[in-house]
Amino acid sequence: MKFQRLIKNLIKEALGEFPAVFIAGARQTGKFTLAMELSNNYITFDDINAYLSAKNDPVGFINNLKTPVVLDEIQKLPQLMDTIKKKIDENRKPNQFILTGSINILRFSNVKESLAGRLAIFELYPLSIYEIINKKGNLTPVR
Repeated sequence: MKFQRLIKNLIKEALGEFPAVFIAGARQTGKFTLAMELSNNYITFDDINAYLSAKNDPVGFINNLKTPVVLDEIQKLPQLMDTIKKKIDENRKPNQFILTGSINILRFSNVKESLAGRLAIFELYPLSIYEIINKKGNLTPVR
């Protein structure tokens, strides 16, 4: 069953303005599903090959990505944020990176500082009663 998330339109608007967005939230809140609705280019750091590639050569890994790209479970490689910052600074166009993962990554001060002004942050909560009741996509945007 697919639910229309209220936050989706806000994230789409942010993608039109910011080079990167971060969708944070607890496990099983729908981060992956939502991110895949925004871009079909997807890499997860649960995949050991992607993880090792990014860890061993962060610059090469980021430079070889086709954007826009979803980088799922980014909290597993917080050191990748500096490389993402450098890539964004080379070209400030919007909608390059959709990052997903645990909100805990934002506790690292270097992560917040490295992407300041380049990253819109959204926290995804479990489904609201409104989203559940209106699962057929008949939602009125809430602002």
